Amino acid sequence: STARIAWQTNKNADGQVQYGTTNSYGTLSPVGTVTSSHSITLASLTSSTKYYYRAVSKTSSGETAYSPAETFTTLAVQAPPSAPVISGVSTSVSTSSVTITWTTSKLATSDIQYGTTSYGTSLGKNATLKTSHSRTISNLLGGTLYHFRIVVSDSSGTTGLGKDRTFTTAAPTLFTPVVPGSVASPTVPFHP
Repeated sequence: STARIAWQTNKNADGQVQYGTTNSYGTLSPVGTVTSSHSITLASLTSSTKYYYRAVSKTSSGETAYSPAETFTTLAVQAPPSAPVISGVSTSVSTSSVTITWTTSKLATSDIQYGTTSYGTSLGKNATLKTSHSRTISNLLGGTLYHFRIVVSDSSGTTGLGKDRTFTTAAPTLFTPVVPGSVASPTVPFHP
C-alpha cells in the first residue's frame, strides 16, 4: 500500500508527485526538499490497484518540469494463513487413561494440553502432519475431572487452539463383590 517514486533533475528544485487511479491524477503528494535527486513515498494506497502518476519539479526561479505520465500497480494484500480447524472431538476414558480423537481441516501436527485445574501438562507434539488424529494420555487419576485443549499446527507453523473441554476418568473399583454360592469361601484359621 505504498510506492516510492524517484527521479533526477538537471537543476536543484523541489519535487512533488501528482497521482490517482485515472490519468487526471487528483491527488498531490507533499512537496519534497530542494535537490536534484528526488524520492517521494506515496502511502495509504489501495492494494491491487493501477495508479497513474507524474513527477513535478519547480526551481526557486519558477521553472517547472513534468515527467512523462507513468503507471504502477500496487501489490495484492495476502491474507494471513488460516489455522487448522479442529472438529469431531471424541473421548474414550478408562480409570487411568483417555484416548482423544478428532479431525483437522488440513494437514496438521497435534498436541494436547491438560490438567485438573489448568493446562499444566502437555502430552507432547506429534510432528506427523495428518487430518485424522488420535492421542492417548496415560497415568491419570481415576474418578477425576480433567480439562484439556487440543493444539494443532500446519506445515507453515500456523497454530490453532481447541476450546476447553473436559472428561472424567472412570472411578477405580475398590473391591470385587462376591455373589453368594458362586465361589467357595476359604477357611481362614485363627492361630492361638
